[in-house]
This record gives sequence, C-alpha cells and structure tokens, in this order.
Amino acid sequence: MSNLNLRIKAPHEHHNFWFWIFLSTILSSCQTGGLGLDVIDNALESDIVSGLRNLPARVFPNEYDVVAYVDRDFSVPDAQSSNVGEFAVVKTYFATNRGYKVGEPPHSMFNERSTNETTFGKNYIILPREPELQPNEPEALFTLNINGAKYEPSLSQNTILSPEEFSDSIDSDIRESNESSALIYVHGFNESYERSVIRAGQISYDLGFPGSTFVFSWPARHSVTTYLGDLERAQNSQRHFELFVNQILSTTGTSQIYIIAHHMGSRIVSSALKHIYSVQPNYRDQIREVILLAPDIEANSFAEEFAMFIGTENAPITLYSSKNDPALEVSKMFNTDVLAGDSNEQLLIVDNVETINAGATSLSLNGHSSRSDSNSILGDIWDLVRNNLRAVSRNKLTIRYSEEGSFWEYPR
Repeated sequence: MSNLNLRIKAPHEHHNFWFWIFLSTILSSCQTGGLGLDVIDNALESDIVSGLRNLPARVFPNEYDVVAYVDRDFSVPDAQSSNVGEFAVVKTYFATNRGYKVGEPPHSMFNERSTNETTFGKNYIILPREPELQPNEPEALFTLNINGAKYEPSLSQNTILSPEEFSDSIDSDIRESNESSALIYVHGFNESYERSVIRAGQISYDLGFPGSTFVFSWPARHSVTTYLGDLERAQNSQRHFELFVNQILSTTGTSQIYIIAHHMGSRIVSSALKHIYSVQPNYRDQIREVILLAPDIEANSFAEEFAMFIGTENAPITLYSSKNDPALEVSKMFNTDVLAGDSNEQLLIVDNVETINAGATSLSLNGHSSRSDSNSILGDIWDLVRNNLRAVSRNKLTIRYSEEGSFWEYPR
C-alpha cells in the first residue's frame, strides 16, 4: 500500500478514468461530505480517496478547515497529515465477547460484562511517533500533526462491523498493501478493553509490522482481586477466540498469523489452538508463530496437554518466562503448582518449545520499545517475527544447557 502521508499517489491503471473525471468533483465536495464523495468512495480505493480529501486543505489552506482524512471511515479534526508529523494512526481489527454500549466514548464503549456474542470491528489508535523507530515504520503508516494534542497514546474510534464487513475490510487492506500477514495480540487478566487495544497498536508500531493488526479482548475485569473470576471468563472465551481465528483464516486472504499472548491470554490461545488444529489441521501452516509471555498455565499441564499438539520441531512455541511479571505474581497466590511462565522455579524445557528465560526483563510490552532496548523483550521478538529467526540464530540470546535440554537467556 502506498504511503498515505499528504501526497497523491499514482493511481492504479484501472483508477485512471475515475481519478481524472472526478477530480474536480472531489475538490468541491470532499470537505463538505456531499453526495459526490459517497459515489467516489465506492469507486476508488480508500487510500486514494483519503489522499484526495487531504488535498484541498493543502492547496487552499485558507478555504478549508484543517482535517486529516485517514481513510473513508476515520478523520482527525484540527489536524493535518504530514510526513514529519508527531503522531501516527494505527488501525487494529478486534473481536470481543465483552458487552458494549453504543454512543459511549471509545475508551469506555466496551465494558467488563461477559456476553455469549462475538463482536467484530476495527479501531483507530493515535500514537506518538518515536524518532528511533521511524526508519522502520510501515510504508502505509498515516502520520500527522494534531493541534494541542497530548503526547500520549489514545483510542480514538471503535467501529462495529458485521462478520462480512470485517472480512471485506481486511481483504481491502491486503489488496492495497499487498501484505497478507497478521499480528494477533491476546491480553492477560486485569486489562481493560482500551488498554488491550492500545497495547496491540503499540506492539504493531514498535515492530514496524507491515500487515494487519488484531486484538482479541476478552472480558477481564480491571482488578487484581478478581483473578479466579477472570480465570473462568478466560476459559469461557476460548470459543470466541476460535471463531475469531476461523473468521480470519477461512474468509480472508490472510496467509500467515503471528500470535502474541500474555499471561492468562496464553490459556485462551493454547486451548483454542489445540482444538483448532484437531478440526482444521491445515491452519497449522498459516499460524506462523505462537509467542507466549509469562503464560499462566500449570507447567505439567502445558507440557502434557499443549506443547506436543501446538508446537512442532520446525515451528516450536516460543515461551518467555519471568521471575517478576506482576500478573504472574498474582497467579502464584492462587496456584500451588509451578507455572509455565515462572522462572523462579524450574524452567519448563520440553520438546516443541523454545524457552527463553527473560529474568527481570519486562514482558508487559507496555509503552514504546525498540530493538536496542535490553529492558524490553521486543528486540528479541523483532528477530523472531520480522527476521523469522529461531532462537539458536538470534544474537540477543545466550544458549544454556541443563539435564532437561537447552534453553536461552535474555538479554545476552
């Protein structure tokens, strides 16, 4: 997908007719939202439309309000797209079994209520750009300046879509970007909908991920005192995550998926993938990586029930263990068994799993992180996701040996 930042791209050959015939119509109607723009939106790809919408304010700055049009569904008032803008817009797709109220602000639209329905949609997140990360930003990233905005991430819009609209929108992105990979983030307990969506967008931005970004947000309650209740909710959310993955793989052109799950989200992912692979074994080839951060799963259960069914010798699970993950510390209050993500006890070392002892390194992926930041695990995840390197080839890791087998330590 060509860059959306304040320049009109050369249209695809089949757009030439529409591009020139309707240019004058767009200039007169795109700022007013008239009927002509609706017709053109149906005729042109959204990236071309957004570029043309932004044109009048650039050519005639005194005649039009300053509005940054990201695509046909989202615009930012009192803003202007810019290649050197301080902010970036990251679009994420979501599925959730949370309850919601239409008309609520984006940050509070989805609540902690658990439902039997799977809701699909997409979000728009505005993130501050980081100079160190800008060279790795995807070509399609929309960047802008916003007058008076706080330099902090924000969830700016939730758009609920039908399953068909959800798939159509993903395929449209794939056609425009010629990139069919997907990144899915599944959060742990004690994480709100807003926080999970922002974190998914942040991970995608920090990785410079070129494909579509997804988040599965289950109805965790935003409290450390509700661990046991959240455990039950996580188990009940497994079928919704399965539906989510099946919707992506069976109805879109997505070719490969990278899954990152933290803490209790690892339970959802592990249980769901075990069942998915039993009924759709061909999906195994499309799910490229499964990355579990401080998984809140009993070590013996993980080794016996999940490792051999999810990982393979050529495509092992990547498991990061921690000695001080805050969420895992809560888990240990309610578990007498050793947990797979806890490095204070004996490390989990089994076939089909690459175990990385992250020690005191943060596994939260909270806030901006770069490949060179040894205080975050993101640098190693970059080598795994972006460079497709197995642990033995990643230079930020040190290999160690034990009676159970080999494992790795981070940082080197």
